[in-house]
Amino acid sequence: GKHDGLGACYYTLERDEKYAYTKPFAKTETVFVKLKSRNIAYDDLRELSPYVIGTTIGYGYPDNFLQANYLKKEEARSIELNVRKLLRGRIDLVIAARKVLITLLNNKFPSQLHLIDMVEKPVGSQKLYVAFSRKTEDYAQKVTDFNTGLESMMVDGTIDRILQDYGFH
Repeated sequence: GKHDGLGACYYTLERDEKYAYTKPFAKTETVFVKLKSRNIAYDDLRELSPYVIGTTIGYGYPDNFLQANYLKKEEARSIELNVRKLLRGRIDLVIAARKVLITLLNNKFPSQLHLIDMVEKPVGSQKLYVAFSRKTEDYAQKVTDFNTGLESMMVDGTIDRILQDYGFH
């Protein structure tokens, strides 16, 4: 393909067959968003079984959500499409990374922000990796080189500054 790998992705078993992962460089929370007009909260995922949850094809989710086969999950091509379905009342919740949702809502749905709310309890926390395609020439060396650079940036504080600048702390 055109690219050597994926940036800022979650580990999944499916991806592990195609990609070699670097060491994790950050964490992100996975959350639900809902319409403010809906009183949806939960302590246990089972409490969400009456609701339709918009998921995104190819997206990674925390294990507790993936294993919750009692939930009604409806796939879409993108998180943006799921938010549109939420606003039209076709689904009850959208699941995605907190930072991705905040950015998407601010950039694509600024006039509807007042209608949407995050469910307080996060679904889970996931580590973020860079993943290099196993089809890429010298992919193992690229993983090693990335990890070496990452470790150096962790030691000198560069990674913390970058993550702070992009809202990951």
